[in-house]
Amino acid sequence: MRKITTIILAATALSWGACSFDVTNPGPIADVSLDDPGAWPGLVLGVLFNTARGVGIDGFYGAVVAKEYGTSGRVNATKLPLVFGQLTPDDMSASAWNWTQAGRWQAEDGARRVQRMLGSGAATNKFNGQFLMYAALNNRILAENFCEAVIDGSARQPVSAYLARADSEATQAIAVATAAADAATRDAARAVRAS
Repeated sequence: MRKITTIILAATALSWGACSFDVTNPGPIADVSLDDPGAWPGLVLGVLFNTARGVGIDGFYGAVVAKEYGTSGRVNATKLPLVFGQLTPDDMSASAWNWTQAGRWQAEDGARRVQRMLGSGAATNKFNGQFLMYAALNNRILAENFCEAVIDGSARQPVSAYLARADSEATQAIAVATAAADAATRDAARAVRAS
């Protein structure tokens, strides 16, 4: 037994001595690195992440206003309005706006990036279709949850600006996803356009 303990202690000491626990932060990713097609699946997942965050918080605020979310039985410590069913600007965080806008911008930037890098080849690229579908979805979410449109620092516009963008991007996504044989994205884009 003593021999086994000695061997385990020696192995542990050697393995810890051979490991380096130093961490080096490489800093921000260079923009040019995102032009690499190998980065596009990760970018799509980032768009999906922000879209999901936006949908979650928009759903929460929608439930509060519809009086479907109350204080009884909650396990999450969330801030509810003082007057049940009525939200004021002080009752809301900027998260709903920020997450959905981030998803929209990232999707539109991803589509621009793929189109710039592939030229006419983007018309059959599945990542281009996915970026366009998520851009359409985020524009649709923004149209459903906000009264005014502000796009990339523009002046206030009517909410119909989001709807026009969503329709255009969904139509493009359907064409690209069909050409790329990506049925899931094609069907999702159809659902966004139909909504």
